[in-house]
Amino acid sequence: MISKWSIKTLVTIILLVMLYVLPAPKAHAFEPISMSIVAAILLPYAIQFAKAAAPYVLKGATNFAGAMVDVFMNMGEMCLLPFGMFEASFGAPIGMYSLGTKHMGMGCIAPFKAMWSMMKIPVRIFTG
Repeated sequence: MISKWSIKTLVTIILLVMLYVLPAPKAHAFEPISMSIVAAILLPYAIQFAKAAAPYVLKGATNFAGAMVDVFMNMGEMCLLPFGMFEASFGAPIGMYSLGTKHMGMGCIAPFKAMWSMMKIPVRIFTG
């Protein structure tokens, strides 16, 4: 009977052998003169494409900025955990216990909110 460990080891060995046996593809670079000819031919199309794409790129950049504000706000909320612990422990005699527990809860949830905000960044860039 073959165990999971031996299958993983066998697959790893096969992949490493394939990596060293199969050659890497050779890079084919253009010479500078060919590049200048291609650039001269494609330049008018590139300018038209850039003009057509500019509003969408700007909209994506503004959506990205808004998404990053959300991420930074959630990362700032992470500081509420130690602050809430301080409030709940030392502020309990003066009535700060309930506010401290609220801040501790917000600080515990903040990393997950930040992760969710980061996962939503690609969607927000393209959809708004």
